[in-house]
Amino acid sequence: PANDNDEESLTQFVMKCYDPKTGGFGGNVGHDGHVLYTLSAVQILALAGTIDDVIDAEKKRSIVRFVSGLQRDDGSFVGDEW
Repeated sequence: PANDNDEESLTQFVMKCYDPKTGGFGGNVGHDGHVLYTLSAVQILALAGTIDDVIDAEKKRSIVRFVSGLQRDDGSFVGDEW
């Protein structure tokens, strides 16, 4: 079973994957943000119950800008800026 240390270390790792330049999360530390990794990061933090502790209002706005910036006119999404 998971314990607080597991959730804390998981949260710390996920947050190391956050890219403050883009507002997205990469698949690993130092990787570019990608819509799929960003979705996974948000889900992991929510399931761990730590999202409100580590994602403040400014980061939320950055994440929303990152994801919405990847949406195309037809409603589809690209994975990243490349």
